Amino acid sequence: MLSANSLDAERILRSDFIQNRFAYHPGQHVSFFGPTGDGKSTLAFHLLSEVATEDLPVVNLVVKPKDPDVRKLSDAAGFKLVTTWPPNRVPQMWEGRPRGWTLWPKHKLGDLNATNATLYQQMVKALQDSYVKGNRIVFADEIAGIIELDAPTRGAVSTRDWVEAIYSRGRSMGTGQWAATQQPTWVPRKMYSQASHLFLSPDPDREARKRYSEIGGIDPKLILHNLERCHAFEFVYVGKRTSTNPAVICIVGA
Repeated sequence: MLSANSLDAERILRSDFIQNRFAYHPGQHVSFFGPTGDGKSTLAFHLLSEVATEDLPVVNLVVKPKDPDVRKLSDAAGFKLVTTWPPNRVPQMWEGRPRGWTLWPKHKLGDLNATNATLYQQMVKALQDSYVKGNRIVFADEIAGIIELDAPTRGAVSTRDWVEAIYSRGRSMGTGQWAATQQPTWVPRKMYSQASHLFLSPDPDREARKRYSEIGGIDPKLILHNLERCHAFEFVYVGKRTSTNPAVICIVGA
C-alpha cells in the first residue's frame, strides 16, 4: 500500500482492499466518518464479514427503530439477530458458535422513556460483557446514538463510560471498538486518537472537516486533498503508524 509521502493517494478497488490490503489485528479500533447515505454501514459490514470468526465474534449494536439495510447486511454477514443481552442460545437454530450477533432491542412505539430505558439496559450489558470477556469486536453503527443514551439513575455507569473504557483499555484484551457516525463533532475524541484504521467520506460540514484534521500521523492537507478526489461511495483510508509499519493513506473505491 502506498506510504503517505505523496499528494495523490493510490485508489484501490474495494474488493482488492478488503481481501488483500486491510490487515486487522484483534483489539484494534476502527472508525467510519461521513454523512448519512454515503455507504458507511455497507463498507463496515463488508470488512466485518472478512475479519469476524467464532474466536473473534462481532457484537453489533443497533439503536434505530427500523433499518432494512442493517437487517440485510447483518444477515449477509451471518450475524444472529437478538433483542436482549446476553443472547439466549437455541441449539436447533444455532449450530456451533456464531461469528457475531446483532443486538437490536425492541422499541416501544409511543413511549420514548421506556424505549430509552430498554436501550440503555441492553447496550450497557453488551458493552460491559464485551469489555470483560475480551476477544470481541463491538460495532456501533451510529455511535452518537449509543453514547447519548441516558442512565436511568444518577451515578449509574453510562454507555459513554463503557465506550471510553473499550477505547482506552480494550486493546490489551483483544476487544476492538468499531464505530460509525454522521456526527463527527459529537463523538469522543478517542474515535480519532485511538483508532488504528479510519475511513473518511467527504463531508460538506466545515466543523467535520476540521475534526478530520485532528488525526495524528498524517498531514491534514493530505487528507483534505484526497477527500476532494473521492467519488460517490468512496472513502479515504488512513492506517495509523505502528512500531513496524509506516502510516498509510489510500482511496478505497466504491
